[in-house]
Amino acid sequence: MGRPPPKMLICGAKGVGKSTLLRYTANRILSEYYDDGASNASVAILDCDVGQPEFTPPGIVSLTIVSQPILTSPHRHMMYGEEKTASSENVDNSERRSNSYCEQSYYFGYTTSKADPQTYLHFISRLMKAYQQLAIREDSDIDNGSRHPLPLIVNCDGWVKSMGRDILATIILDIVHPDHIVQIVGPTKSTSFELPIQESSTNTKVHVVEIFGAQHQQQQQSANRPILAPSVRPKD
Repeated sequence: MGRPPPKMLICGAKGVGKSTLLRYTANRILSEYYDDGASNASVAILDCDVGQPEFTPPGIVSLTIVSQPILTSPHRHMMYGEEKTASSENVDNSERRSNSYCEQSYYFGYTTSKADPQTYLHFISRLMKAYQQLAIREDSDIDNGSRHPLPLIVNCDGWVKSMGRDILATIILDIVHPDHIVQIVGPTKSTSFELPIQESSTNTKVHVVEIFGAQHQQQQQSANRPILAPSVRPKD
């Protein structure tokens, strides 16, 4: 057994760029794995965003194994899972990891976790257990053609205030236990939030990314612009 696979969690309010960062990170990991000589490389993505999921229609939480770059918008690369047949169980991991597929998914039925937080967290917990079993199986298969463990990227929804903050804390502290958290914050009150953990109390490293819109940048430029004295023409 090798070192445990790295786990990264992305959180932030709606519209701050979580999905963009998710796609960029997955593509970057795949690129580095292949550049390092791996014949097969994959990234596991646990998508907790039931409002704007990456690989499924809204209302579904899923665990997807990505082995190819994500170069299109979500509606162009949806995955509904693979048929679990006797023949598919006999396919080795190297062949399965050559293509992207949905490992497991659950129909939550709502586009926000506030509708039923207990069921929502139960589904995420089951998906996390499915990932852990898959990671162990991948790591124990020395003939899978890859020299890397199966990393995990967790994409959270945009509800980060009130009960949403409590749900995020449960995902971080009780379910995922990520090695890295990328917290995306914006310039407005609705897009800024306090992370529900203290970095010093866990082994998790927190990386804060600040996003500023065009209006904020214009305000900053105006504030930093030097004040020019009006020109005065001498009297004739």
